[in-house]
Amino acid sequence: EDLGGVDLSRTVGWFTSVHPVALAAGGEPGVALKRVKEMLRAVPRRGLGFGLLKPAGVPRPQVIFNYLGQFDGSFEHGAVWQPAAEQGGSPRDGLAAREHALSIDGRVQGGELRMDVTYSAARHDRATVQAFADRFRHELEALVAHCIGAPGGLTPSDVPLAALTQADLDAWPVPAARVADVYPLSPMQEGLLFHSVFEPMGTAYVNQLRVDIGGLDVVRFKAAWQHVFDTHDVLRTGFVHAGRPLQWVARTVALPWQDLAEADLDALAQAELHRPFHLAEPPLMRFALVRLPGGRHHFIWTHHHLLLDGWSTSRLMGEVLRHTTGQAAEPAAPRFRDHIAWLGAQDRAASLRFWCDQVGALDEPSLLAPGFAAGPLAARALALDRDTTARVAAVAARERVTVNTLVQGAWALVLSQHLGRGTVCFGATVSGRPEALAGADRMLGLFINTLPVCVSLPPAVAAGDWLRALQARNLAAREHDHVPLHAIQREAGRGGQGFFDSIVVFENYPVDETLRQQAPAGLVFNGLVNREETNYPLTLVVHHGDTLAIEIRHTLDGVAAERLSDTMRSHLLALADRCGEPLGQVVADAAPHPFEQGGPREPARHAVIRDIEAQAAARPEAAAVVYGEEVVTYGALNARANRLAHRLIEAGVTPDEPVGVVLSRSVEMVVALLAVMK
Repeated sequence: EDLGGVDLSRTVGWFTSVHPVALAAGGEPGVALKRVKEMLRAVPRRGLGFGLLKPAGVPRPQVIFNYLGQFDGSFEHGAVWQPAAEQGGSPRDGLAAREHALSIDGRVQGGELRMDVTYSAARHDRATVQAFADRFRHELEALVAHCIGAPGGLTPSDVPLAALTQADLDAWPVPAARVADVYPLSPMQEGLLFHSVFEPMGTAYVNQLRVDIGGLDVVRFKAAWQHVFDTHDVLRTGFVHAGRPLQWVARTVALPWQDLAEADLDALAQAELHRPFHLAEPPLMRFALVRLPGGRHHFIWTHHHLLLDGWSTSRLMGEVLRHTTGQAAEPAAPRFRDHIAWLGAQDRAASLRFWCDQVGALDEPSLLAPGFAAGPLAARALALDRDTTARVAAVAARERVTVNTLVQGAWALVLSQHLGRGTVCFGATVSGRPEALAGADRMLGLFINTLPVCVSLPPAVAAGDWLRALQARNLAAREHDHVPLHAIQREAGRGGQGFFDSIVVFENYPVDETLRQQAPAGLVFNGLVNREETNYPLTLVVHHGDTLAIEIRHTLDGVAAERLSDTMRSHLLALADRCGEPLGQVVADAAPHPFEQGGPREPARHAVIRDIEAQAAARPEAAAVVYGEEVVTYGALNARANRLAHRLIEAGVTPDEPVGVVLSRSVEMVVALLAVMK
């Protein structure tokens, strides 16, 4: 078991380890049993190597204990060869010198536990050994009786990844009989749990999939979900706070299933979405299957993002479909706890140093949303047609970068233009599945992580060179993508202040692709809606197939979202067309591109913004003003106008109040307002 995954099941040899144990018995039975259990499990590598490493002068123990385990397991039921019922006689020469005064050998065979005590008749009387054996049996039966009558319990070695003390486990809020495992959270789970506890009635990170299904065998479909619940620990996981956040796995859970004959589908979906999960009590998902006319069904699957990322959701749906239709199952995937164990073995301090270097050039957070009016969550689509997508992909290949890098570069330009800064930061969601962890691509769980991408935009550098540098930075970051974002913020001295309010998510395994590719004959899926919400006001979800589609999920007003979409498209195409030119020239010449239909349009502007821009045009002689050590140009003022307007409105300036007259009195007024804005 300790040879690094080497299969020894058919290897002949002597693999037994012999080592000493010192046991502190005595006291109340339950306490003594837990103490002995922990002392035995604390033996390093089960004693392997003691014979080589033992110091000189260690006395030979008087008793040797050898437990052979479930002896019946070595013989197949009904096989020709079976253990003989007769006594086989002594296995060793009676005149051979004994290495130990007493030898105790145990095994379970035929449903019975048998313990044999071997001794030297020249040293002990039979009556003495029999009394010892009787006392041994009495103590063993007393422990068995205690365990049957006691409520049971966990000890630290049962949940080694959790690093809990016995006192912690004795105070554990969940009955021990229900607990299969306990371990820490992944980086993304830590952040999501914080937001979920902070806003218990919110719907951020509550995901919902809805789809119409034709030709469904309901019994087999439901049985398939029960199968994956029984198979995958992560689906039976809850979250508690025992001095620090931990997740626990229930041994079994009831399938949270509703079969409905008819319902208002939208109302039902909204009710399921807004019904809060009790995070400590699994399962953190529920299902509703509504029967529709014509033999169709509407399926609503609501689950907390704490359990699964997009890749895992797609794999899980594929497994359910295969099981529903009786297809051959894939090999069992490793457990999510293996990933948690891998995380615990990484050098977090070194990774934090890497991230502090990355964010060191950032003077202030890149917060885009405060410059716009807030609204409810909405989405805006930005799509390139097939020909344009092929052209963008060809440019990326020629410049030796990925399409993802091109998209990230374009978004950095958008942020720079709107914030008026030469260094900006946004979040990028990474897969978080380490190549060094065997089977990571087949595991289910929340592996993804959102980490900062800090980008400087040197105007004299060729756009292609800049993109390659961005990609090289992303590749280097993969060695350190297992660190929680909040830990980076704390290490960088930001405390609770974030680096960004926009994230880019590059999805390469969407659920709808799984349903199309793995749907067997007879099953038809239509009208898929996969709702995912984050706590960020701006999320760019990128899908790259025959076309490049960017869904901008936002809480901005519609005009602002349209303007951002136009600007994003403009910069993306400008980067693709002009990779050989200086970055500053590419940015300066990039004007918002029209959509596929219709011409360019002038974005609606706030009255305050128009006044600031008019002031800049009216005072060209005031090329710049000095604010502290920062040179603030009128171009920077224009770029920051959205944020400035937001601050003015907060200060009581009405949206249509002309403030240009006030601003025209002195440049110092503008500088003062910038100070307030900062």
